[in-house]
Amino acid sequence: MRDTIKWRLLLTLAVIGLSVFFFFHNGLKEGLDLKGGVHLVLLMDTDVSVYNRVQTDIRTVEDTLKSKNIPYSQVYSNKPDINTIVVEGKDPNLGLAVRNLADGSLNNYSFASQGIGHYTLTLKSAYEQNLRDQAVQQSVEVIRNRIDKYGVSEPSIHRELGSNKIVVELPGVQDSTEIKALIGKAAQLEWHLGVKPTQGAASKEEILKDYGGKLPPDVEILPGSKEKFGGQVYFAVKSVAPITGADLEEVRVESGQFGEPVVGFQLSASAGERFRQFTREHLHEPLDIILDGVVISTPTINAEIGDRGVIEGRFTPQEAQDLVFQLKSGALPAIPKFAEERTVGPSLGMDSIRKGTISGLVGLIAILIFMLGYYRLAGLNANICLMLNLVILTGVMCIFGFTLTVPGIAGVILTLGMAIDANVLVFERMKDEIIEKKSVLTAIANGFSKAFITIFDTHVTDWVSALFLLQFGTGPVRGFAVTLTVGLLANMFTAVFVSRLMFDIETHIRTGGGKKQPTISIGPIHSFRGTKIPFMKYKVHFIVASFILIGIGMWSVVTRGMNWGIDFRGGQEIQVRFIHPVNARAVEAALAKNVKGTVTVVRFGKPEDNTILIRMDARDDKGALLSEDAIAKRSQQILAGLRTPQDDAELAAHRLDLNTANSKDVEDLISSAITSGAISGTQEQPAEVAKAIYNARRDLGGVLPSLDAIRSVKGMTDPLFAYLKAHTFAGSYGIQSIDMVGPTVGRELKTKAIEAVIGSLIGILLYAWFRFQFRFSVGAILSLVHDTAMAIGALSLFRVEVNLPTIAALLTLLGYSINDTIVVFDRIREHMKLTRKQEDDELFDKAINETLSRTLITSLLTFFVVVSMLLFGGEVLYSFSFVMTVGIIVGTYSSIFVASPYVLWWNKLGLQKYFAKKKRRR
Repeated sequence: MRDTIKWRLLLTLAVIGLSVFFFFHNGLKEGLDLKGGVHLVLLMDTDVSVYNRVQTDIRTVEDTLKSKNIPYSQVYSNKPDINTIVVEGKDPNLGLAVRNLADGSLNNYSFASQGIGHYTLTLKSAYEQNLRDQAVQQSVEVIRNRIDKYGVSEPSIHRELGSNKIVVELPGVQDSTEIKALIGKAAQLEWHLGVKPTQGAASKEEILKDYGGKLPPDVEILPGSKEKFGGQVYFAVKSVAPITGADLEEVRVESGQFGEPVVGFQLSASAGERFRQFTREHLHEPLDIILDGVVISTPTINAEIGDRGVIEGRFTPQEAQDLVFQLKSGALPAIPKFAEERTVGPSLGMDSIRKGTISGLVGLIAILIFMLGYYRLAGLNANICLMLNLVILTGVMCIFGFTLTVPGIAGVILTLGMAIDANVLVFERMKDEIIEKKSVLTAIANGFSKAFITIFDTHVTDWVSALFLLQFGTGPVRGFAVTLTVGLLANMFTAVFVSRLMFDIETHIRTGGGKKQPTISIGPIHSFRGTKIPFMKYKVHFIVASFILIGIGMWSVVTRGMNWGIDFRGGQEIQVRFIHPVNARAVEAALAKNVKGTVTVVRFGKPEDNTILIRMDARDDKGALLSEDAIAKRSQQILAGLRTPQDDAELAAHRLDLNTANSKDVEDLISSAITSGAISGTQEQPAEVAKAIYNARRDLGGVLPSLDAIRSVKGMTDPLFAYLKAHTFAGSYGIQSIDMVGPTVGRELKTKAIEAVIGSLIGILLYAWFRFQFRFSVGAILSLVHDTAMAIGALSLFRVEVNLPTIAALLTLLGYSINDTIVVFDRIREHMKLTRKQEDDELFDKAINETLSRTLITSLLTFFVVVSMLLFGGEVLYSFSFVMTVGIIVGTYSSIFVASPYVLWWNKLGLQKYFAKKKRRR
């Protein structure tokens, strides 16, 4: 006994020590929703990578046929078959030559003859998929290169596993406009020969009329830039590009003939020679310049062009600089579209931390007081385990670099309520043993051994839900799944291993090494004991009541629908805080005049917060779905519409708005002032002052009331403050958060949410089937369906927004709800083994009454936690805590009045015998 205590104590101390060490050494990594920043999701269109590969191989085909003196009429690729090269000609040797290419240098293509004189080379599917995968992976590196040159500290850029999405997280960035301009363009530059009508047309149909309703196979129609041509226009071009951005060796901003900014370029030697020959052959024909599939300029070839030239595209100076930057950092091998954007201001992150901490402390204190008051010294044991659980949880997150998010805080808080369940199970088992006149040592040993299998079962079902949440979740929601999973693992260690260790140490000390009989302080032994409530007598009444409540909820779902949040319906939500009081209706009316689509503006928070929430759906004023790019542009229109005339005048004077500017913009402004000699300062001062201004804005709720608010920040000097007063201003509002979800991601998230809920139900069913007899698993699943339907109905009835945290709560509810049911079923199974008696009302009533104390205590403690989140957790956690509050009430009810009756009816209806006969026949 003494030896086992020693090594168990050493192991426990080692785990605690490592957790504390890594917490202080590595620190806890905060998510963007806590420290502020921008979260972007880019959908990468990889068609361009296939197109570029095919264009390169078209030149290989042409060069090979020319070198072998085999004449051909044309070689081209056309949409929608961008993965196919078409070779046409009348020479009898042409087909064999093309086949030889497929067998030789172009062995990644499959050869096919479409008839005499018409042959195709099609990319093999495996090679094409590899091209697309490489395009996304290379795009990650190009985006990282662009952002590194921009200067954002500690960016996170990664590809979502197995998808064409790239996630970009930029801490400290408030205004994503510049970043999106830098990474939102692939910079796929191409020169194509223009064909009639050379001046373009207002619609594609007009161009088709010129060709008799059908385009030649080597011609395609591309849109022109609305900004460059003053409206919508389309151009017809040859599909083969003689040169592309990949042929560039040098690019730079130059001045054009009239002083306008242009982009000068120099080609490689081989491309220069190819371009020279091409322009010689096509003098006085239009040469359309295409950027990312859009025509930006249509110059005429007036003379032979070699390896040098300029791109004229009516650029602004900033556009020219951005294009040069993008081309120098490398073209993206896939076209990006902004599918999702979430911007969190510094003050909102701090507010989330504050509210999460308050709600967590309220829940924790309630649990600690109850456990100590009800279970006495055993409750102290549980409280110590609970605190160690938090220590180990944070330590593990620090060791593996897991990120703490706002939903992650909810996961930590919820872990408190779920973790204490294991201690309650053990303590109630101990009381059962003491009532049976067992010794204290036997009661402790049996309490842990008999409760272990139930604890294990309940944790496994929670892990099933967390696993599906990890697969479904994105960003912050995945953070919730991580904290819940790690918390449950830590709880298995503390509640089973550490708690038993403390009991063994206590009994060893009290018995003087085994010489005296120990006692145990575990609170009232007979509370809730000996109850004989005939629950099953009223099972029909409660089932009918359940159907009525579910019916009301489903009626609301059918007639009123769900209040889908932006995560699932797509669109935009912008939270803005103003310096002065603002009228939401007036803002809505002003925005409606300037922004197409339905705009809804509501007051957010307390009246004195001067905060509004602006919502826009992912549809235009005609009800048609908008593209991701169109939705992204509208956020800039909305923010521009919020500016006052004074703001516009300040911006027109080229002053920087400190309430919306990024820290880097402030740092660059100060740095340029020091470099130019306008003021004196140290090399570290720009970054130090920029960070201090950012922190001041955060501490003031996200908006500086005036420039005087930064007068005394760290690193500020009188000359620097005077310079900033001349070159910056405090705008009328600050951005608290921006959420933008495109319709593609919205539909995908909704599908994933449904799959995750169904997957969790199936996973729990399979585990329950494995651990119990099939009829028990059916009862468990029906109770889960009951709880889920109740929660969904409540969401619809009370118009609670359904967002990603809501789905996280539903999945958590599935794991939590079945815990009560498993405890009851474990006790039923135990009695069946002892009495060899089949299930009946009496057996179920006995099991439910015996576990009633555990059910009520655990539900009460978890209820403390979720209600504290509901009351103090703020808007971010409201939908999550609402579902969990409803779920705990409904889950406790269903484990008694729903799951058990279904198991009984399964037998009474003869279904058990029916399935047993079918099994024997097989």
